Amino acid sequence: MRVIAMPENVALEMKDFLDSIYGIEPDDRIFVISKSYLHHEMDRGGKECGVKRIRVRDLRHSHVSLLIDMGFSAVAIGNRVGHESSEITYRYYGKKNLMTSCPSRCSGLLIHLPEQLYITNDSVH
Repeated sequence: MRVIAMPENVALEMKDFLDSIYGIEPDDRIFVISKSYLHHEMDRGGKECGVKRIRVRDLRHSHVSLLIDMGFSAVAIGNRVGHESSEITYRYYGKKNLMTSCPSRCSGLLIHLPEQLYITNDSVH
């Protein structure tokens, strides 16, 4: 099981969603769409919006880049995206980017960090 932090409203939506799935077991997948379906929908949406192809992996890289720009550490980012160690984060996203990222670049940005919530099959913590 992987534990991730999320805003309270998302955690409550996830809890409602999980409660709606009949007979779900702890090891069951909760999102049952295929990789090819997701790629198809990403391609369709990009074409509809007139933007070049966006791969699903690009969303992950954009998320990590945003966290770097916001000043999060390699350890925090690695934990967020499921890397086994911060060394993996450094290898893929570059020590230089992680070391020189300056939180002051986002000084004009108001960031509200909600209380960390965790979902298990039993409850929202």
